Order: sequence, then structure tokens, then C-alpha cells
Amino acid sequence: MPLNLAEKIQNAGVVGAGGAGFPSHVKLGKPIETLIINGAECEPLLHKDKAIMRHFAPQIAAGLDYTIDWLSAKNTIFGIKTKNKGEIESLKKELLPPIKFHFMSDIYPAGDEFILVYEATGKLIPQGGLPLDIGCVVVNVETLFNIGLAANDIPVTEKFITVTGAVKSPCTFKAPIGISFDDCLKLAGGATVRDFAILSGGAMMGELVTDISTPITKTTAGLIVLPVDHPLIKRRMLSQEKLERVGASACDQCYRCTDLCPRWLLGYQIIPHEVMRSLQFSGPRWEQFSMKALNCIECNICSLYACPEDLDPKNVCAHAKRELFARGLRPDKSRQVEVHPFRSGRQVPTALLTRKLGLAPFDLPAPYIETDFAPQKVRIPLKQHAGSAAVPVVSVNDKVVRGQLIGDISPVALGAKVHSSIDGAVKLIDNYITIVRG
Repeated sequence: MPLNLAEKIQNAGVVGAGGAGFPSHVKLGKPIETLIINGAECEPLLHKDKAIMRHFAPQIAAGLDYTIDWLSAKNTIFGIKTKNKGEIESLKKELLPPIKFHFMSDIYPAGDEFILVYEATGKLIPQGGLPLDIGCVVVNVETLFNIGLAANDIPVTEKFITVTGAVKSPCTFKAPIGISFDDCLKLAGGATVRDFAILSGGAMMGELVTDISTPITKTTAGLIVLPVDHPLIKRRMLSQEKLERVGASACDQCYRCTDLCPRWLLGYQIIPHEVMRSLQFSGPRWEQFSMKALNCIECNICSLYACPEDLDPKNVCAHAKRELFARGLRPDKSRQVEVHPFRSGRQVPTALLTRKLGLAPFDLPAPYIETDFAPQKVRIPLKQHAGSAAVPVVSVNDKVVRGQLIGDISPVALGAKVHSSIDGAVKLIDNYITIVRG
């Protein structure tokens, strides 16, 4: 058992692999009552967490044992979808009582930690709060995999990733951090259409990327390749100004965005249809309606599933939330949270969502493959985590080896360490550290 797991996690550069990349040494900094493992993987078409659970269950178990001991967790609950039979079978061989399994329906967004905590424990996180406020910590399965490595002084230099959509051979693999999206596409046989764009991170919450030289990071979950004329791509290309102009003129206040909002159904004050009213106002009235966006998690149910007018409440909410956060406004943590009585009947099945998104033709297996891919170059971002960018500790022309520290945590800010993913020489340092093999 490591003397100080948090220190080893910090030295290894472990961050949350299933979300915004919050540094794990901070998240796992003190004892808790309940540890919840997030194996939901709710984004359509992505399979990397399932691949880890099916093929690397012993490594997950090792990381989990270290984490349970370090946090002195009294209860451990593993959240996984009932449909993932093979993954459950693999995990049950390694995870023994008192670890409990919580089997989940195939809904989106089952992996939202507020939803997972409620489903697994029956407890509601305070509005604007964290799982820690009710004695819980949620950890993604890939993060556990990396914690197991960190306990043995092995830093994070690789990333599990699914490449799917309009590619010849959809697949899931483990690759060096810093390889390009283009490299990833080649490992999947290349794109099957000439003009394409990529949704990095998922169809619902991912980002639109058109530059295939973009590198993968510690938080890249998957790449969905789609033709540029696919509705999801065309929507992502609309400007904020146009989204707001159309929303102001076309929203008929049908309430459907609010009726299906997962956080609203849990009882949190997120009311998208009222935020849409803010488009008609400025000043105090804008702020009055925009305050109803502070609890938005940007899951995109409102925009990509609920709205019958194909408007974009999510982007309106996200824009308002960021503006209010910049003003120092936060959700009211004292507000009582109560689950909506119709919640169970308003959850969104992933299969139905996939069809609504126009992704059914791409809903194919993306099996895990072993690859010996050895990139000639990597571009490793100094900021691939929540907080401040890492500070370079190498110089141009320095020789480095795989696993060597190349970026350290700023002494005055939240952050994570960054390590080289290949042997080579440092060729350029800007917002990235470019390393060329040889």
C-alpha cells in the first residue's frame, strides 16, 4: 500500500479522465463515506469505458483497492448499465463484496455525477454543491486504471479513446497522449467521406474540431467523424449571434426543454425555457431570467432532443451561465432540492436519442484493439486539466524519455503534472511541448 496515494497520484499527473480533468490528488484529498465508480458511459457511440471494464478489470480492481484504503471509504458502489453484460461479468470476477453494483437503465445522461449519486445512494447533492457535500466522491473507471498505475509510480502517458462514425473500422484503443486526431483516424482505417468534421468527446457534449492536427489529451474520450453536411455538424457551426437571434424570434415557450431537463427533473433550479426569455431583454430583466441557467450542465438534451423548433437553449444557458459566473454569481446552495414526481417517465433512452441525432447508421461496435503505433511526433498540451497550465521544466533540444516530467504544477494554482509520452527530443515549447522521436 502506498504511503501517500494522493502524492503518488499528483506525481503521476492523474486527472479525471471522464470529464473536465479535475486533478485527482485534490479530489481524493480527504476521507469520505461513499466512493462511487462511474462506469455509465452515456454518450452515444462511445465505447472506451466499456473496453476498459471488459479488458482491464484487474487493473480497475487494483486502482479501486488503493482508493478505498486511502479514502477510508465505508461504502463502495460501482455504477454500470444493466445492458453491459460482458463488462459486468468481467468486473464481478475481480470486485468482491462489500463492493456493491448499482445497475442503471440505458438513459442519457446517466453518467452525470448528480444523477449517479442520486441513483446509487438516494441522496441529493445540494444545489451548486459537490458530491463531497454529502460524503461522496465519484471516480471514472479510466481514472481508477490510472490510479493503479500511479500507485506503482507510473505516470499518465496514454489515453483510451474510441474513434467511430464515418471511418472504415470503428475501434477503441490506447494511444500516446499528444498524437494527432489524424493519427487516430488512420488507426481506424481513415475517414470514409472526403469532407468531414469531428466531434471530440461525444455527440452531445463534445466539441467541434476541424483541424486534424489537434492532439489528444488526458480527457479525450472519443472522436466521432461525421460528414460536414450532417445536422450535428451544421448546428455546431452556427454563430452565437445567429443562435440568439433565431431563439429570440422563434421560441414559443412550449416548456419542453424544461420538462425533459435531467437536472430540473432532479429538482434543481435550471429552467431553460425561462432562460430563453432572456433573449428579449437586457439589464436586470436579462439577469432575472438568466439566473435560471446557473445549474446547467450543458448535456444538450434541451437543444438536440427536446426542442421541437430546433432552437439551442443549451448554448443560451451556457452563455448566460458563464456571464453570471464572471460576475461572481452562483447557485443558491440553501435552496431545497426535491425530485420531480414525473422524473421516471421523462428520462431519455439512449437508443431513441441516437436515432433523433441521426447517428443510427453509425451506431456500430468499436472493438478494443491492441496497437503498436509509435508516433514520430507528439504535441502535448501544457493545459489538459482543470486549473492552470503546467509550467515547462524542459528546454528546446532537451532529450526526454517516455514518462519523464516535462511540465510541473504552478506553485500558486490548481493544476496537474505533464509527462512525455515518447522518447525523443523537445523541438518546440509554446502552449504545447512538441517532441520528435529519435
